[in-house]
Amino acid sequence: MTWLVTSRRFLQQKEDQKQHRWSQESARGCFDHVNKRVGIIGYGGVGRQIARVASALGMDVCVLTASARPNPASRQHRGYCIPGTGDPDGAIPSIWHHGADKIALHNFLSLGLHHLVLSLPLTEQTHGLIGEEELAILSRHAPPDRKPYITNISRGQIIDQEALVHALESGQISGASLDVVHPEPLPSDHMLWELPNVYISPHASSYGVEYLKRATDVLKENIDRLAHGEPLINVFDRDKGY
Repeated sequence: MTWLVTSRRFLQQKEDQKQHRWSQESARGCFDHVNKRVGIIGYGGVGRQIARVASALGMDVCVLTASARPNPASRQHRGYCIPGTGDPDGAIPSIWHHGADKIALHNFLSLGLHHLVLSLPLTEQTHGLIGEEELAILSRHAPPDRKPYITNISRGQIIDQEALVHALESGQISGASLDVVHPEPLPSDHMLWELPNVYISPHASSYGVEYLKRATDVLKENIDRLAHGEPLINVFDRDKGY
């Protein structure tokens, strides 16, 4: 959503409205998402819904998962999914990379991404996943028309924030939407608050009046599965850490 706000220069146009100013100047530089490429790291329920929305906007979807998904069965989503949402069959991505090492990550970041979305869990392996080197690779391989945009809805520690601030200030990265930061709450004097190309929300991207009902639906589903001796969904894996 925040990338849509950015691409349509919504805040600038809202400011014109507040000033009772009819001006098309704020619309200059707006762009749409057709044929833009989004890269999603982490393809669980959240990543799949992002892919669905991005695909509806005409975007090319690429994903990176830690483990290989070589066939249709392995690409299916086995967690909770509201009918009509997400990508339960794993059919949306045009490119599906896998691997948990630097080589796999750097190859993925070299795909010419307009938008990078982080929707993966925080583990020992993903802590500091995106640092100075990764931001440079992402920027260097970006399409010539626009530097990449980053959205983080996972955990703040996955990105090196100091490196991100530098990339945002230098223009290496065009902007960022951060629903998560480190530490939380973000100190009031942190420089991220002042950057004009950053949107910060208080770790609330999943919240809404529907949240409790959906959480209860997962519980009901698992109670029913338990009663019928079926495997549970959305199970925490202690070995993986998520």
